[in-house]
Amino acid sequence: MSNKLQISPRLREIVDRELKPHEVIQWISQPIPRFFTFQSTMGFLIGIPLESVCKSVLSCFFCPEAGHHEGQDRPARPVLR
Repeated sequence: MSNKLQISPRLREIVDRELKPHEVIQWISQPIPRFFTFQSTMGFLIGIPLESVCKSVLSCFFCPEAGHHEGQDRPARPVLR
């Protein structure tokens, strides 16, 4: 492995053991801790269900009309009034 990489000797040994003789590391880095804060994690966890709910609601509004074409005698879905 190249000597210009800025990693600890212990991590360097672990990586060297995993490399095959012809393999070369082009880039190595460790995660930036500020990206894993409580606020960002909660935003991610809340965003996933919120996005699926929004997509479900939008599909309920727009998909029933997608099957109705002009010239049909009746709508694709029954209209509840």
